[in-house]
Amino acid sequence: MSRTSRNVTIDFQRFLFSVIVVLHHSRYVLGDEHCYFLGGSLAVEFFFFVSGYLLLASVEKAEKSCMANAGQDGIGTETFHFLMHKIHGFLPEFLTAWWIGFFFIGIVRRLSLHQFLKAFEDDFWELSLVKMSGLFTHGIDGAMWYLSAMILGMAVLYPLLRKKKDAMTHLVCPLAALFLYGYLCRTEGHPRDPAVWLGFAYKGLIRALAGLCTGVVICMAVRKMKRETPNGLTRLGNALAATLQLVCLALVIRYMAVQKPTRYDYFYMFLLLVLILLSFSGFGLEKALGKSEFLHRLSGFLGKYSLSLYLGHLYFAQHIGEILPEEAYAGKTRMAAYLVLAFLNGFLVMGLAEIWREKKPGEKLKRLLVKTSR
Repeated sequence: MSRTSRNVTIDFQRFLFSVIVVLHHSRYVLGDEHCYFLGGSLAVEFFFFVSGYLLLASVEKAEKSCMANAGQDGIGTETFHFLMHKIHGFLPEFLTAWWIGFFFIGIVRRLSLHQFLKAFEDDFWELSLVKMSGLFTHGIDGAMWYLSAMILGMAVLYPLLRKKKDAMTHLVCPLAALFLYGYLCRTEGHPRDPAVWLGFAYKGLIRALAGLCTGVVICMAVRKMKRETPNGLTRLGNALAATLQLVCLALVIRYMAVQKPTRYDYFYMFLLLVLILLSFSGFGLEKALGKSEFLHRLSGFLGKYSLSLYLGHLYFAQHIGEILPEEAYAGKTRMAAYLVLAFLNGFLVMGLAEIWREKKPGEKLKRLLVKTSR
């Protein structure tokens, strides 16, 4: 694995926050009173911020590519290609986790063939990745809303960033993040509960747009920090940056562990912003950890595994009671079974996704989609 291709600190954080989401969903097993990480759903903000950062990085890469090549696709075609590339990156894990969940739920509920077909009809919009557009009615995995909201948000932001990058990065994205989060704060109190319908859009879609815009702001701040410190920080400066990262991380984790959603979410989202900014800057923890080849390999593995874990755990939490009824099994037993199933399924999803990629069945589909877009 190339050291320049991945960020050790970000990958470790991906895994950590995925585990926190898994523990947060213990609320379906133990109830809110005994839930681990009652406020763990705030971890999704981390993923939106990182996705927004990478979105702007993709825009800058596309700019360089267009400068190097005489020919240039229209912005619509380029956006389509970008979205297809993004979907292609997580499609094996997404489809694998979805179908495992679909059949798992059908089996534990003992559905007939007719009921299976009816369940597929009900859950189709989740499988289509557009459920956060408002077409969503049902679904087998509530955690998958994130991918739909991310793709729809990027479909809006990518062409705007490509055509009006200066205005978007310096004005529109910062203000959009501020106003959208402000709207959620005043009307809803906190940014969570993505399936709440606001009258014109799902709350999760507004949350995604605000988070992606925040990620763009983080990317611009990192670029400026690197320009201002071309030689990096001093040893003391890196030590202070690492300390700040650890403090931010500890405070965010403590808040998510004990606090249900409140308006204080926005303060801890700011701490997440600082944590991600310093992590992508290469200062602090990244400066210390990035020197180890072993940590690069470990973090790269955990970073990839985190997606499979995130996508393939929730249906076990929601249906563990149908395998181990509450009246017959203690909460600790059901919780242990849930965690074992969730983490083992993460490895299964990851392994099957790698087999998918080795066979490359998606390449033909990708080429077909590219041809039809021209």
